[in-house]
Amino acid sequence: MQKALFIFILGINAVLAQSSSQKEINEQVWKRFVEAYSGQNTEAFMEIHSSNLVRMPLGEGKISRFEQYKVQNEQNFVYQKNTGTKISIDFTFAYRTVTGSVAYEIGYYRVTSQKDNKTNYYYGMFNVILRKENGTWKILSDADTGEDVTEAKFKSGKDWSYVF
Repeated sequence: MQKALFIFILGINAVLAQSSSQKEINEQVWKRFVEAYSGQNTEAFMEIHSSNLVRMPLGEGKISRFEQYKVQNEQNFVYQKNTGTKISIDFTFAYRTVTGSVAYEIGYYRVTSQKDNKTNYYYGMFNVILRKENGTWKILSDADTGEDVTEAKFKSGKDWSYVF
């Protein structure tokens, strides 16, 4: 009986620790991601990424590191601003887990693009590995694809409370 109670208490502690870590991740990564991306702010956007970032757009056959990804985002944000394109992004999550200072998350995103009174939506799926660096969560590895992702798939994600 004592063994079962001990295991139960350990399980509760693990759930509470994971919940606390995921709240930190939401504040330190996802909320800031949404704000920086929608604000087309490259510096703020890159601050949520580890300087050891490995970025893999699936299906493109290439891997980018931090500096390459920064340049790509600078170019995209400048182009969007110059063409009057407003963007925003939302997330839902299919799977989230945290162990210590490492987290793994799978989810879906929806990018909303507005230009000349026309709105377009783009969907994708992402897999990220996050690591706590100097007390702050950062995206260490990011892989994503837009293949076969629809509004219905986006809406199938759990944790809707994390759509900012």
